[in-house]
Amino acid sequence: MALPTLGDNNDNNEKEKSSLGLPSMEDFDEDIEEDVEDEDSFQTVDLEETYEDEDEDYMNEDLYDNEEEERELPSMREEMYYEGEDDYNPDYEEDFKKGKEKKFIDKKNKKLIPFGGKKSKKNKKSIKSSDFDDRKNLLAKTKIIRFIIMSIIVIIFLMGLKNTFLPSHVYTDEQIRNFARQGAGQTGFPRERGESFVEGFMESYLTFDRSKPELNDILSYYYGEDNFSKVGYEKMNMRLGTDAKQHIIVGPTIYDVQLLTEYSASFKVSAYVSDTTGEVTDGRSSSGRWLSFSVNVYYDEEMDTLSITQDSPTIIPTYRIGKQSDVPKRAPFGNGEVNTEIGPAINPTINGFIEAFAQASISSHESILQYISDKNDINLYDGFGGSVELNGSPETAIKRTIYNNDDGVYRVDLTVNWVDKKASGNDNKVEYVGKYIMRVKPEGDGKYTVSSFVPYTYYTR
Repeated sequence: MALPTLGDNNDNNEKEKSSLGLPSMEDFDEDIEEDVEDEDSFQTVDLEETYEDEDEDYMNEDLYDNEEEERELPSMREEMYYEGEDDYNPDYEEDFKKGKEKKFIDKKNKKLIPFGGKKSKKNKKSIKSSDFDDRKNLLAKTKIIRFIIMSIIVIIFLMGLKNTFLPSHVYTDEQIRNFARQGAGQTGFPRERGESFVEGFMESYLTFDRSKPELNDILSYYYGEDNFSKVGYEKMNMRLGTDAKQHIIVGPTIYDVQLLTEYSASFKVSAYVSDTTGEVTDGRSSSGRWLSFSVNVYYDEEMDTLSITQDSPTIIPTYRIGKQSDVPKRAPFGNGEVNTEIGPAINPTINGFIEAFAQASISSHESILQYISDKNDINLYDGFGGSVELNGSPETAIKRTIYNNDDGVYRVDLTVNWVDKKASGNDNKVEYVGKYIMRVKPEGDGKYTVSSFVPYTYYTR
């Protein structure tokens, strides 16, 4: 069956619409054109005023039957900002009633405005970082340590100020001068005179014999009296038996001096004396003994006199002597490395120097100059001047150990056997053993010279 054409269908549709009494599309177009041509039919509308009027009508519209229901139910705007009584903040309602926008920042005081309602007003507990983070706050520990350190510094500073301006003890000018003189070994007290005075006094004090009254007269001189009867044993701090006898074998010798002031000094003196029978030995052992005393001396500057004080002399324990076997061994020379190969090269210099040193003196030392590095060093050519000689040949009389050192100069540990030429010969001769340290310096071309020759010095390290 053949379909009708599009144009035919449109015509048929128009005919049907006409038969039904419906308007055609042409009629609509004519109505729209008539409305557009009439400009007075358009009206200008202000959208903002329209919405404001609608909002005003909405707010003024009676949503409730009476005022009581209006107070009981919250407004829609209140429901937008809080849900329960605990979250209620009256500032919201007040601001909205006044038509204001709610502010959360106080710009004048630069702080946040609380908006948590009654909870924020009731809860006064301060917020800590530990409430939100379980990690340790290292900054807090640092602040504590810093506070402690600063406190200690402040305390030390205050103590320094206190000691500076309010010292616990203030020395007088005289005390300060005495300290300075003591430190320099000068108090104004005549030390040399005091030492000589004390040694002479103790020599007379420790020598006594009732059968020799002249000894007492010598002792009275040191007490400033012309005879012993004016002294008496009471001033001597000593009592003697009728037959007591004693004389000095060694000393007396001062071994300690304390210069106390310009007018006072204390001396310690020691002496070796016989027994009280005057004998040194009983045939089997020594009967002598060591005695030590403390002696105080007063100096009168105006009269320029020295005097033994009433408390002196006072017997004291003598100083102790240690055993030589208890002394630690000396530290090795140089860098501690023994050189066993250089000996043949430097032994002629060592032997020649020592033989020449035994004969050399300030007035005659030409023979030793060839062995020394500094011809102007008096310590290298001021020798024994012929008073001693080697006890045998250099190979037997000289023992040596050669050490290396980092500076290239060899250190030689020497033991030399000497014979005293001034003493009697044969069975009456006297021999000495000397310990020395020598430095041998290489000069080049196989030549060596002595740069130092000194007695042994003791070091443990």
